[in-house]
Amino acid sequence: MSDRLLPVLYINMAGEMMYILEQRLRNIDDEKSGRVLKEILLAVLNKTNLEEIFKARGLPSKRSLKMLYERLAHSSIMRLNENSMDKLFDLMTMTTKFELQQIVMAEQVMTVTVNHLQGIMDTCPNDEEVKQLVEHAYTMIFSLYRNLSPFSWHMIRCGLLSYFQDAHVKISMLLRENRQMSSGHFYLFPDSEPIVLPKDGEPVGATKYYENGTVNTTNEIPTEYTYMLFEPKPDGLNVEQRSTTLGANMYKDASSLKIQGAGGTAKSEEEREGNELKLLESMFGDLAPSASSGNRAKKHSGELDLSMFDDAGEEMSYVKETEAVLGNVLTIDATRNKTIDTAMQEMKLERAPSAKKKTKSKGADMLDMLDEAAARPPTAKPKKATAPSGTRSRATSESRARSASKPNTAERAPSAGNRRKSSGVKKE
Repeated sequence: MSDRLLPVLYINMAGEMMYILEQRLRNIDDEKSGRVLKEILLAVLNKTNLEEIFKARGLPSKRSLKMLYERLAHSSIMRLNENSMDKLFDLMTMTTKFELQQIVMAEQVMTVTVNHLQGIMDTCPNDEEVKQLVEHAYTMIFSLYRNLSPFSWHMIRCGLLSYFQDAHVKISMLLRENRQMSSGHFYLFPDSEPIVLPKDGEPVGATKYYENGTVNTTNEIPTEYTYMLFEPKPDGLNVEQRSTTLGANMYKDASSLKIQGAGGTAKSEEEREGNELKLLESMFGDLAPSASSGNRAKKHSGELDLSMFDDAGEEMSYVKETEAVLGNVLTIDATRNKTIDTAMQEMKLERAPSAKKKTKSKGADMLDMLDEAAARPPTAKPKKATAPSGTRSRATSESRARSASKPNTAERAPSAGNRRKSSGVKKE
């Protein structure tokens, strides 16, 4: 299932990025904000980019994933500094992780993905080009995931949650709604909401009594929770209601974008060996250069600088707390471990030069083989020497004469017992 993780992750996190940017652009001129959102959407749902995402195997590192979304965000006239991009990625990561944990069944990963596609379409509701790209993305998602079994969906969900297991950034909105703990973990069953049972699920404490193979009576132990059954609904685009609202835009105001404490989800992960960044650059090479790169081009007139912080004090607090947390992270540097190739190079192991074989004719080769066979010591056991024919005939006649001179069974000498009997008889 590793080859099916990235498409779902890409669409869901891209949807969260569009929600966050839309919230921050509400105070900007409508013409500029609309242009920024459309340009980013065209880059996110570009058919060539989507095909490359659907071909990818496995998940990239968080650093590489952050660079991917950074390049997508900077495909417009908008520019984010490094701290704002870090906070944007933290919000995208935590909200996606929250949605994956809160779903009732693993199959609802598809529903959350469709909710994000619907939200992306609603960002530019009257744009026909965006609508066509969203429908194309939905077709690709549906064709890839429609035949998956519940177990396959479960493996996809577990793979995505494992990818986010080290992310514990505290979101003010989730803390305020009592959906997140002070440690950064999420509440699975909030007290104010009933527990939704999955399909064919039963509440805790339900006891069934069978008689002759059929259920006779059922008892339920009273608990402090209230339960409701899962109600399946279609997952298509432009439907009135789906089985869950997870994946919809939850950023109601600017305060919902605040972060308490440190962030730096991407910075806490060690860099992987390989060429992931070069791979992403080859996949999305036509996008604008990253704003945080050292060779950033000069700012052009008309570019929009956007900050994810309300003021400089909030940004400085975010940076300081992030640096303090990252300073306590234990990093194991395995780059100095010698690989087998490095050890062999240091040992200077080289193959012996192969001697050039002299070309010989077929007759010369046969003569060499005969000489080798003649010089080879004998390995078989030596045979016994056979006697001449005359000697063999005389030996045969002598053995026959000896056998003829032997008495028959009746003429043989009596045994010891018979001799004793005969010795006791008197002669007359």
